[in-house]
Amino acid sequence: MSHAVFSIVTEVMRGHEDALDRLLRGVEADHARNGIIDFTQLTKLHFASFTLFRTEVEQIPLPENAPQPALLVFEHNVDGRWDEHLDALIAAGPGLWKVYRHCKGAPGEADDRALSAYLRGHVQTPNLHHVGTPYRRVDTVRADLDLRMFLERQADRLAQNGGGQPPGTAWNRLRAAANPPAAGGDLSPNVNAQTGEVTWESRHEPRWRARLRHWGTFIGLFLMAVAAVAWAIARLWPHPARLSAAFVILFAALGIFTSVVIGWPVFPRDRTRPPGETPGRTLRALLLSWRNTVNIWLWFALIGWLVSLVPEGFRLLGIQLSSWPVWIAAVPFALGTVVILVFLVGQWSLPTPQLDRRKPERERLRRVTDQEDIRVINHMSAMVELRPGLFRSLSLRALLWSLEKTWFHTVLPDLSKGRLFTFSTVHFAQWVMLGKGRYMFLSNYDHSFSRYLDDFGGISFGLARLWGMGAHSPGLANLERFKDFARTWMTPHLVWYSAYPDAAVTQVWNNEALRRGLLADPATVDHEELLQRLVNAKDR
Repeated sequence: MSHAVFSIVTEVMRGHEDALDRLLRGVEADHARNGIIDFTQLTKLHFASFTLFRTEVEQIPLPENAPQPALLVFEHNVDGRWDEHLDALIAAGPGLWKVYRHCKGAPGEADDRALSAYLRGHVQTPNLHHVGTPYRRVDTVRADLDLRMFLERQADRLAQNGGGQPPGTAWNRLRAAANPPAAGGDLSPNVNAQTGEVTWESRHEPRWRARLRHWGTFIGLFLMAVAAVAWAIARLWPHPARLSAAFVILFAALGIFTSVVIGWPVFPRDRTRPPGETPGRTLRALLLSWRNTVNIWLWFALIGWLVSLVPEGFRLLGIQLSSWPVWIAAVPFALGTVVILVFLVGQWSLPTPQLDRRKPERERLRRVTDQEDIRVINHMSAMVELRPGLFRSLSLRALLWSLEKTWFHTVLPDLSKGRLFTFSTVHFAQWVMLGKGRYMFLSNYDHSFSRYLDDFGGISFGLARLWGMGAHSPGLANLERFKDFARTWMTPHLVWYSAYPDAAVTQVWNNEALRRGLLADPATVDHEELLQRLVNAKDR
């Protein structure tokens, strides 16, 4: 099962912000009976939100002082295709036109066809997105949650009737209460809360089609990169000096790309000059910035030169490769080169510039934090100003595109089981380049914001690349300063909907493990582990 992660981004007409704010607060008060949209009718919807990014209220710095209108962002994380979801959205939202009549170019009256065309024309798919529960559908997540609650009630009854039973006996009694079919397979439960009965039906979650598509793209791009490098190596193999020069240029070019992505170099317009700073100190700070930038370029170039010496190393060891077909030597050499480059560009922890140290305005911070930690899952919406420069913008787009086509939809869902590198707290997240120097980040995550950023601190190389070009970035030398930086760009949502607001990512996977344990042969499962999963949510 594939997911559609997207947002509908529209410009709000000037002077309509307050009316739109009041209207959407009424939707937040009741997600079903609000006269605008019934979110509960959208059976394939995991998470949704309305966020109003007000330029004048949220104090989003404007590049080049150009006036920009407020933006209304309608976030969606759904099963299946986004165009199919929009059809269901129109049916579930007979009053959506009342929201969008405050937006530029939208129909001003109830007209489903016109509204559908308007919404489709403003769909913004992310440059990069992450799904922490890959291949899972809303209905199966909810069904597994109902099953877990049923098993907890049954376990309480067993404890009241006398505990101390061996794990195998206790699990078999729970299994008998759930009455799983002997055939097992990929079945999903229906728990009748009134009668306490459990029935089972097929709710197949297709996974192989999406896997083949994503892995095919990943492997295809990887092989193209290896083939291109192997072709160059084969052409330059007889000329060691030219081969070394080519490797130095290749590695240095990717060093320039990496330095730009993480925030280097720093120009005078990028840096906030502290009060009382002398021109001499300003000049020294800028020279230090360029020294760090050039150091990164030189390190990449040096590594490239060292890698290019591998053929010469074989010659010094007496291994004569000249008698071999050149492709036999070029292909493994190219493979190793691409792997080294991927590591250097993607995961090498490098110093980041410290442009500023800002703290969020107190009232704005209060409005953001008032919405947090009410349920297990929290929501984050941020609109980040990017530092100006066409090459910077293109570099960030290239980075996001490469991650979207490779790592985030192959390794993370299939090998890391939905973990975002090392942690399992993000349900859905999306990174969107909006143009005009704006970069949007939306996330649905578990636990507190501080813990969320602490988790990201464990992969500082990722934070540096995804947030390094943000204006006023304090760098990553101090994580608390970075948290303040992230807070300055956050905006409270007006509406946030979750189909399962009390199920953490680890709980979703844990509930699936319990279901599969019930459907498996009792003689082949670890009864003690399954009972532990019933008590505590184990990570995968």
